[in-house]
Amino acid sequence: MSAETIEIIRVLSIYSIVLPFGVYLIKLKKLPLENRIMGVVVMLSAVAEIVVTILYNKSEPTAIIYNLYYALIFGALCWYYYEVVFKYKNRRYFYFGIAVYVISLLLVAFRHSMDIYQGEMWAITGAILVFFGIVYNNYQVEKPPLFDKNLYSGLIFNGAVIFYFSFNFFLFMIANYVLTELTPDMSRMAWAFHNVNNVIKNIAFAFGFYYTMRRRVNLSDEEVEKIQWHRVN
Repeated sequence: MSAETIEIIRVLSIYSIVLPFGVYLIKLKKLPLENRIMGVVVMLSAVAEIVVTILYNKSEPTAIIYNLYYALIFGALCWYYYEVVFKYKNRRYFYFGIAVYVISLLLVAFRHSMDIYQGEMWAITGAILVFFGIVYNNYQVEKPPLFDKNLYSGLIFNGAVIFYFSFNFFLFMIANYVLTELTPDMSRMAWAFHNVNNVIKNIAFAFGFYYTMRRRVNLSDEEVEKIQWHRVN
């Protein structure tokens, strides 16, 4: 992969956040609470992109920004998943995920300082959020939300989160090595994989905001009768 291509991918990754942020602003008045939370996720990403870009251009360290970013993203997405699933069911899974995160954070903080890339923590963060995403999908299967106009947006957001953290898991695990030990050219080439995934995630987020309140819920009596409801404990 040429240096020019890698740079194009990096720039696209930075500016791709404009797409979901723009759709979010357009749809803001119609967004339910859970989708407004996803707007917080997008805004955190935008701020992080701006700060990291400024520091990168000045050749200054960015580790603290990345570490803080993924910690804040974890908090925002935990809030999101609580609103869409754990408020109604399986709270023990939610508390288990939070406990694993806190213990992992303490262990990583004990071993490393905040001024290095805590890739292991990013990977653990992703693993917990992917687990939450799977619980969300199972919840939708158990109880089809017939009159949930935001089902499409919810599935898109959830799919984007699972995709981003699943595909970047192993890269996150070795992030500190990739970003500090490799040559600058090799480091940028390796991180281009993350940047491609980030562009895809941001495009998916834009579709998630677009499909808010766009699901058809005026089903006929015959269609309603065909739906097999399952009791949710």
